[in-house]
Amino acid sequence: MIIPGIRYNNSYREMNIFIVGMMGSGKSRVGALLSRKLRWEFVDTDEQIEQKAGMSIARIFELEGEPAFRSMENEVILELSKKNNLVVATGGGAACSEVNRAAFKKNGITLYLKGSAQTLFARAKKSPPGLRPLLSGNAMSPERIAAILADRKKFYEEADITIDTDEKTPEELAGAAHALIIKNFHSTKPAN
Repeated sequence: MIIPGIRYNNSYREMNIFIVGMMGSGKSRVGALLSRKLRWEFVDTDEQIEQKAGMSIARIFELEGEPAFRSMENEVILELSKKNNLVVATGGGAACSEVNRAAFKKNGITLYLKGSAQTLFARAKKSPPGLRPLLSGNAMSPERIAAILADRKKFYEEADITIDTDEKTPEELAGAAHALIIKNFHSTKPAN
């Protein structure tokens, strides 16, 4: 879905693509595939945060709490928004931050990988233990995913492009995203 009124036909060579969506939506996998199609660099904000902090996301949540993690996430996204030609897989809660959403809009477009709570749960439960701090312990359930999704939906839906991920492979999603980006954000302006 393309949202009317967005800055279409801008040069896609002078921006970033920020991928948003719930845990289990495929942001990292689709982002890596999409970056290859565009010949851009792929960046995963969670990996960037772990490198800066010198510890895992789960450990940051455990030792410093979610607010500290969100602060680190904001810093990483602000840094990345100053660059060009990046495909950025964001954390599931990144789009909830007004600061992050402003950074997305400043130098990029957002791609929302939308999935049903059932699909997201099925994918998330395959993750290694500790990878998803908001679903640790007994919190891993379709109801918990649905509740988090309900809280974040309005932020995700601000994205420039939305693609439904249910019953689609990462390769199909990356292909669909690539086609929409080229069609709606490409211009005849040559790359620098």
